Amino acid sequence: MTNIFIFTGNVKLSSFRKFSHLSTPKDLNLFITTHMLFDFEKKTLIDLFPNADFKTFADFLTDAECKEIDERAYQQEKNDSFKSCLRAIALKNQRIASEIVLNKKDFRGFVLSDDLGVDCKVWKRYGFHSLKGDYYYLEGKSKLKEILKSIPLLYQFYKFIKSPKKRITIDRVSVAEYLGRKIIFIGKMNRISRNLEIEFAESNFERDKINRNEFYKKNEAQYLLTMHESGCNPIPDSSEYDVRFVQDGYLPPNYTALNLKFKPKNVQYYAWDKIGKKAYDAQSVPVEILPFRKKLYLAEPQFPKELKTVLISATCAGPWSALINPSDDDILIEAIAQTARKYSDITFIYRPHPACVHPMHTGVHTVARIAEYFSYLNLPNLRLSTNVPSQDMQHFSLTFSNTSLLEDIHAADLIISEYSYSLVEGAIEGKVFASVNLTNRRNFYQAVSDLAFPHCNSVQELWDLLDNFHSLSFIEEYTSAVRNYNAMLDIEE
Repeated sequence: MTNIFIFTGNVKLSSFRKFSHLSTPKDLNLFITTHMLFDFEKKTLIDLFPNADFKTFADFLTDAECKEIDERAYQQEKNDSFKSCLRAIALKNQRIASEIVLNKKDFRGFVLSDDLGVDCKVWKRYGFHSLKGDYYYLEGKSKLKEILKSIPLLYQFYKFIKSPKKRITIDRVSVAEYLGRKIIFIGKMNRISRNLEIEFAESNFERDKINRNEFYKKNEAQYLLTMHESGCNPIPDSSEYDVRFVQDGYLPPNYTALNLKFKPKNVQYYAWDKIGKKAYDAQSVPVEILPFRKKLYLAEPQFPKELKTVLISATCAGPWSALINPSDDDILIEAIAQTARKYSDITFIYRPHPACVHPMHTGVHTVARIAEYFSYLNLPNLRLSTNVPSQDMQHFSLTFSNTSLLEDIHAADLIISEYSYSLVEGAIEGKVFASVNLTNRRNFYQAVSDLAFPHCNSVQELWDLLDNFHSLSFIEEYTSAVRNYNAMLDIEE
């Protein structure tokens, strides 16, 4: 008999003590997770379930299958971005569950999660039993709501009286002028202010006008929101108004990115540059390059005499696309641990993405889990960044000031990531960067790699890069890539 347990990083591993009776000494115990379990986590489970094996969701699906799941989800829920995301999660779970049921004839299945990429309902349809574990984060659920769910008519009335008003109150508005027209920026400018050529000033007057539902016609003003804060768009969906969602991070042109299609009819997009524009073009979504952008050219690269510090800038592998797996980040973390062990004279600083601890991204326990792993490894040259902005557990943010990021960048000699815009931000400061993708799937940084920047597909390739960091050939190739990037900025489309 094989016991199969499905769970996410939101489950406390200590929970499994109360389930150890489910396994006999002859049973095989298979643990399938959205994230990748580290050695110390596997040891915890092996102590309870000696005959144990481990797999991740990513082990079951090809790159092409994940792309097809995203596209199917969009076709089924093309009028609702959030529902499309949930549909993709359900379809991904369904594909994996059906494969397990097909190949494992003699098994008992248990599911402990209904979050972070696991859809409990799907697994129960395939014969899995729900187990209640202990969790790092639980959304409060009303007992009244649970009772009323059993009485459909009463539950519909309950939802009606409890449904929040859709009015959006804006806290921050900034204003500038461009070609004789007002440009009104709604929300935080944390990650985009340095990309704007025109100067904005906060305006309580314009904020109050918006909160009174008073808006300028398109010939008078243009409204801007960043993509990360576009969900707070208060402008009516009318052709009377000009609204633009502005790119505020790296967008892979080879990503499915079907969420770009979910926007009000009166909204168009602004991209930073040709690379950013390609991401929208790939989805046949109308886009312009931001007309008042500041061209942030990469500086002459700095190659210090000694390679002393490597900064690892993490992405945020949330479950909003079937192509993304939380295990992607964990694979890189494990590779960095191996690298730190091999290169004891180099300090490796891991910077988690500030939004990773959002309960719908990779989970509130994400950073603490990495810290626990590093403590377990006990490598003096491997540590977490101390400059990661903390999250308010009551009000999670998706956009942050880049001040603390720049502190980490300035301390580094080399920056690596899978596909973060922080690599470019580092290069603007003269730092050297390399993208590293160890997932055996598509390179989401391909658009930048094509400009001749270094890209590693294996741990060995990363080690070769560190060994050749000061070689004449590497310096010449990297300097050429910087010139290619700067030339790209001058291309107007």
